[in-house]
Amino acid sequence: MTVYGGFRYLTSAGNPSAMSDANSQIFAGLIGLIVILGSWLLLTTINPQLIVINPQLKESELVVGEMPGVYLCRDAAGTDCQVFTKSTADIGQLNNKVASVKFSNAEDIRYGVVLHEDKDYEGRCVNCRSGSCQSEIANIGGDGISSITVFLQTNQASGSGVIIYDGEEYQDAKWGHIGPYTSEVIYNNINDAKKDFDSEASSVKIDGTYMVLLFKDKNLNGNCLAISENDPSLSNEGFSNNVKSFQVIFAK
Repeated sequence: MTVYGGFRYLTSAGNPSAMSDANSQIFAGLIGLIVILGSWLLLTTINPQLIVINPQLKESELVVGEMPGVYLCRDAAGTDCQVFTKSTADIGQLNNKVASVKFSNAEDIRYGVVLHEDKDYEGRCVNCRSGSCQSEIANIGGDGISSITVFLQTNQASGSGVIIYDGEEYQDAKWGHIGPYTSEVIYNNINDAKKDFDSEASSVKIDGTYMVLLFKDKNLNGNCLAISENDPSLSNEGFSNNVKSFQVIFAK
């Protein structure tokens, strides 16, 4: 636009109105150039990856470990990856193409991830906090990974723990509740946690740095739901009275 304004100025000799209009166009073009360069400088300062236009990041464009986060990779070697630092309901062009996972942690930050089979954190899932997660991905099977829940690991959680209620709104409608759990646990059969709980989990209360994974089948199988905050009604996610195993992990 600046060049075009200059051309108009040169060809407008003897026409004060056209020359004035061309001057305004040149000035506006220069202001736009300043805005563009300023935006580039701001984004580069915040995070250099924000100016990468192509979302399919190759090894030459992004070295694994260059910035902290969870790296979803298309290959087992972990050379064709894209980095994530927050939960994502749709991983876009990586859908069903994740072959391995790598973690890049800062000095005081350790990432973990829950891998979900379907978009919007639905379908089967598994959590991974180290290694390449290849075995975890294989356990999900199906069509692969389409969404992720990213969390930060902690060695020792705080707060009063996780309580799973058989009634909605944290009510002990029938058999009461199980928990609170203040340490990491895995129950492959929810009835092992409390006799006759009868899979009727209807609400979950979380106080502190915890996450709980609820599964519709025993042995941490079937569709799952990752919860990191109070949920007064699991029926909203189709899980009310349909939980048969669960896992509590430290997450913040």
